[in-house]
Amino acid sequence: MQLPPRDRAYWRAPDRTELPLLYLAWGSRQFGSDPIFPALHPGWVYVVVESGSPSLVCNRRSEPIKSPCVLIFRPDILIGWNDNLQRVTRFLIWMWRHPVTTDIATLGANVFRYYSLAHSDLKLLQLLHADCRRETQLLDRHSVNALNGLQRTLEARLARISESNSSLSPKQNLNRAQMWLKQHLDCHRPLSRLADYLALSQSSVQRLFRQHAGKTVRQIINEGRLREAQWMLTKKGMSIKEVAFRLGYRHAHDFSRAFLRSSGVMPSAVQGSLSASSPSETKDRRSGSLSSSRLSTL
Repeated sequence: MQLPPRDRAYWRAPDRTELPLLYLAWGSRQFGSDPIFPALHPGWVYVVVESGSPSLVCNRRSEPIKSPCVLIFRPDILIGWNDNLQRVTRFLIWMWRHPVTTDIATLGANVFRYYSLAHSDLKLLQLLHADCRRETQLLDRHSVNALNGLQRTLEARLARISESNSSLSPKQNLNRAQMWLKQHLDCHRPLSRLADYLALSQSSVQRLFRQHAGKTVRQIINEGRLREAQWMLTKKGMSIKEVAFRLGYRHAHDFSRAFLRSSGVMPSAVQGSLSASSPSETKDRRSGSLSSSRLSTL
């Protein structure tokens, strides 16, 4: 865990304490000039992004975060933050030893929860964080009970926020789901991970895609992988092995079989079509004009 500089606003629990709360942080940061590198944490991390649009670095990828929102992370997931230079993010952070509600405790490995926040929810979470900060200044014989009560109130509020997010329109949920899939083409278990992210059951996610996209989650991610593979092979000149690794395949031949099954040609044929092009054709391709009849049929 990377602690902020001493002049930043944060509190850390004393050593050898039985407090349920391990860490608090609040205020503003410029993650562009002072990034937080991915690290594990000794507790469950709850982050409210009050304002700004930082990028979350999680599971070796960077994801833009739209505020206001709340995110929940297990201890065994690597998380960090970065941003463009000069941009400012305001946030609140809690780190608890353990969650007290089953909904959070059963969060799957290597995933996190994300909920957008209404203004009224943001105000309530700000008040709860202020109450926790006040309690950490007291630290008397009542503090364990007081902090346990604040944690229960916080998680009850998060449960209500989760339910309100689940009541989003199908179009809103579909847009969120498609954006997540686009950013996680290398995921080995996209349905279960996406269900965790949307706080919906797997059957509800499948129904959402069948009814409103006319496809399954697997079909959507396969199409996304094919488009991304074509771009990496033709525009970036990457090797087949590199593309396979980027898209989450364990072996290059697994990727080649999947590419053949989806497009009707081997990836080496697509890769070869670029190297065989004349200089003018290559220039046209790089500018976005792909005239190859082979590629146009993929």
